[in-house]
Amino acid sequence: MPLKDKKANAALAARARAAKVAPQPQLPAVRRKRKGDRLILKPVVLYKTSMTYPQVWKLMRDGKFPRSVRLGSRAAWWESEVDAWLDNLHRTEFKGR
Repeated sequence: MPLKDKKANAALAARARAAKVAPQPQLPAVRRKRKGDRLILKPVVLYKTSMTYPQVWKLMRDGKFPRSVRLGSRAAWWESEVDAWLDNLHRTEFKGR
């Protein structure tokens, strides 16, 4: 094989190897939470909100409730986000006011 063909083949092989290398996945930005914030699990969220999990899931899907994070096979929420959501709920007015 002539030298010119060897160089061309080497260049093609190098490009093929570079194309096969998958890009490294970008890690999500580290969430800096305030000191003392913690992750709470599904039973605690359901107790605090007085909702069922299907209701919580529908609100999360619609973007009206904080998204959960994964802890292995479990779902958890930042307590400060759930508390902020509860604080921002609409309060109804009494009749006659």
